[in-house]
Amino acid sequence: MNLCPSYPRGAFSYVGHGAGARFLDSQAVLKRQMRAASLLFGCSSAALAVRGDQEGQGIILNYLIAGCPFVLGNLWDVTDRDIDRFTKALLESWLSAGSGAPLLDYMGPSRQATHLKHLIGAAPVVYGLPIYLLGAVFQCPPGSVTLETHPALLGVILHRASNMAVNLTDLSLPQLEGLKTQLDQEIEFLTSSIGQLKVVQTKYVEAKDSLNVLNKNNKGKELLVPLTSSMYVPGSLNDVENVLVDVGTGYYVEKKVEDSKAFFKRKIDFLTKQIEKIQPALQEKHAMKQAVIEVMNVKIQQLQQSQQAVTDGWDHQGLMKTPVYTRHDSEGGDF
Repeated sequence: MNLCPSYPRGAFSYVGHGAGARFLDSQAVLKRQMRAASLLFGCSSAALAVRGDQEGQGIILNYLIAGCPFVLGNLWDVTDRDIDRFTKALLESWLSAGSGAPLLDYMGPSRQATHLKHLIGAAPVVYGLPIYLLGAVFQCPPGSVTLETHPALLGVILHRASNMAVNLTDLSLPQLEGLKTQLDQEIEFLTSSIGQLKVVQTKYVEAKDSLNVLNKNNKGKELLVPLTSSMYVPGSLNDVENVLVDVGTGYYVEKKVEDSKAFFKRKIDFLTKQIEKIQPALQEKHAMKQAVIEVMNVKIQQLQQSQQAVTDGWDHQGLMKTPVYTRHDSEGGDF
């Protein structure tokens, strides 16, 4: 299994938001020859947008048009933990079945691994032709990171496993420039991810702090209820024991105030850990970029020196400079 959708007789797995259009959009898909079976586990990755009487459109159709033989995706938005349970069950059962195992045989049982079987479990669908394993895909050594320990990090694990060490000095200037561009994109993505996580974390902190006003002393007090960012209506605080909490993808759950505080605290702690995980990776990318720049500078200096050496061998008229030799014969004459 790899992360190259153009690789023949392989599998392309994406675990993240949507169908991965941030990294491979619809136009980029159409420009490629998609030969690998594609597993898109993000929200609404297989959803089709219908406009009037027109046929449905979606990135999953572009995969098929580009030649992808098999595409798995979700018809609607899903919760991260429940779709991770489906992903874990599907890949572990299918990949461990051995040569000749058809993936479709493991779709049904994997749906049962979700908690919301008729909502999240029913979201994954398949377009295209049936696929099966040709042989053993990979083996995990004892003590290594596996799907059992990190099911949500499947894409990261596969990506890192596919990387190989590269000696920067062996790369040409165009290759180094391409590597620098790739690192710039990764740094931008990681920086944006940290910023987004901090924004969400701040919202959870504010929501947790706002629960402090829900106490018996404030029951019945008048307040202003926002209808828009600039329009309010008067109201009164009647229930100080229960609140509606947005748990994601448009679902709200009624919780006690103390339970809500515990919920927000778990979210805040989770986001803090995620930020702490990303920051070392960002620092590593910055260090790698600096190393690439230093190697590029050395190669540029070497190229300039070699060009200068060639230039020094020509005069201002563009003629090659040749040394003049003087020889004396035995009688003192010059030739």
